[in-house]
Amino acid sequence: MIQTQTIQTAQQSLQTIIDDIFRQRCISRTTQQQLMQALFDKNELSHQEEAQINRMFDAINRGQIRVTD
Repeated sequence: MIQTQTIQTAQQSLQTIIDDIFRQRCISRTTQQQLMQALFDKNELSHQEEAQINRMFDAINRGQIRVTD
């Protein structure tokens, strides 16, 4: 049961971090570290999570999301 709660929390935090990145249209070094930690905390990504991360990287590559320090 504790593991299920941890997985749900990781999913929520990953979703929240990605939503914040798109809302702010930038990703700071701190946000990048939070994103990486949320990803490392998960055993595997769902197809939806993979799609969101790919969408975020595409937006960074197109210049729609700025990378800041």
